Amino acid sequence: ESQRRQTLGLVDLGVSGESSISIQSEGQLAQALNVLRTQNVAVMTIDLGANDLLGHLGSADCANDPRSAACMARINAAIQTFSTNYPDILSQIAALLPDGAEFYVMTVYNPFDFGIGLPIESDTSDVVRRLNDVIKSAAASVGAKVADPFGVMAGNAGAWTNMLNDADIHPNPDGYQALAWSLAQ
Repeated sequence: ESQRRQTLGLVDLGVSGESSISIQSEGQLAQALNVLRTQNVAVMTIDLGANDLLGHLGSADCANDPRSAACMARINAAIQTFSTNYPDILSQIAALLPDGAEFYVMTVYNPFDFGIGLPIESDTSDVVRRLNDVIKSAAASVGAKVADPFGVMAGNAGAWTNMLNDADIHPNPDGYQALAWSLAQ
C-alpha cells in the first residue's frame, strides 16, 4: 500500500486443491473474470499447477517407480493438459486486466525436495521443472511477471512445508515467508 500510495482491498479466490481443469469447471475462473469486469484491479496474482501433478505423483504407478512407463505416461498427460489449459486461463485474465495493473504468476515448488539426495527428490524436481517451463512461457506470452519459489524452496521441504508432520504439501508459516520473498523479488 505504501508504494502505491493508495489503500488496496483483497479479493481472495484461492481454493485448496484447484487444478487447471477444476478452476474452469468449478467456477473459480468465472469468479475471477467477474471481479476483473466489475472492480478496479491493481494487482493480480495466480498460483496454479501443483494440483495438476499431485494426484499423479502420489499414484501407485509413480509411488512404486517414478521412472516407470506408467508413471511417465501419467505425468506427460498431465503436463500436456496443463500446457493447453494454463495459457488459456492466463489469456482470459490478461484480456480483462486494466491498463497499468500488475500481473504476477507463481511457479511451483517441489514439496518432495528435502535436500537429502533421495532419488525421488531429483525425479520430482525434473517433473516440476517441466511444469514450471509451461508457467514461465505462458506468463511471458501475456506479459505477466514470474515469481519463482522453486529455487528458494529447493532442499527445504522438510522445514518449510507440512510434509514431515502430516504429508501436507502446503507451506508452513516459514514456507509462506519464502513464497512471499520470491513474490517480492
